[in-house]
Amino acid sequence: MRQLLPVPVDDVDVREAVRPPAGPWLRVGFVESVEGAVVDAAGTSGGLGGEGDRRVFTALRAHADVILVGAGTARMERYGPHRPGPGDGPPAPIALVSAALDLDPAAPVFTEAVAPTIVVTSAAAPADRRRALDRAGRVIVAGDQRVDLAEALERLRAEGLASVLCEGGPSLAGALFGAGLADELCVTLAPTLTGAGGKRIVERLRGRVGLRLIRVLEHQDELCLGYLVAR
Repeated sequence: MRQLLPVPVDDVDVREAVRPPAGPWLRVGFVESVEGAVVDAAGTSGGLGGEGDRRVFTALRAHADVILVGAGTARMERYGPHRPGPGDGPPAPIALVSAALDLDPAAPVFTEAVAPTIVVTSAAAPADRRRALDRAGRVIVAGDQRVDLAEALERLRAEGLASVLCEGGPSLAGALFGAGLADELCVTLAPTLTGAGGKRIVERLRGRVGLRLIRVLEHQDELCLGYLVAR
């Protein structure tokens, strides 16, 4: 894999290239087609990315203390627990954000997890589902009528989970960017046109968010881009 920015490197160490700053940091990671689709005709993102995207995806996960995912995305993509590669540290817990708690406690993301899966919800969520999911993993209640993402991040970071990687979906990403909680966007531009239409990287974004390009990696026509959020 080549690095084109910040300095050209023919065979870059991907793990080092995407290493985040020390301390609290929140990244949002996506893969998208050239026309901006984040899912293929099958409705998932897995068919969009190639080898370059997989290498960056693995490296981003290796640096994460916790992986934040919207419940709808977890269901659609059939999420399992994080499985680190050789030489990586312990697995990062998956944290599922869900208001309705429409989650299956018997799903692999719970039953196969080494690091217990976290469910982030609000106090208004159904009490019986909260109890069932608390037995399957553990539940964090943040907010009264709706999930308070800022409070949820404070709770996670109080547990030492400082480096957060959000893997979608678009509504969760839009809420994080809109609330000023995201620090970085990592997006792979897949060399394909899908014609699938549908969702984009963010939805329901309140206001415009400026970005500054800090990293460009290239592999077999895939561009893996890193942007800092302009404060």
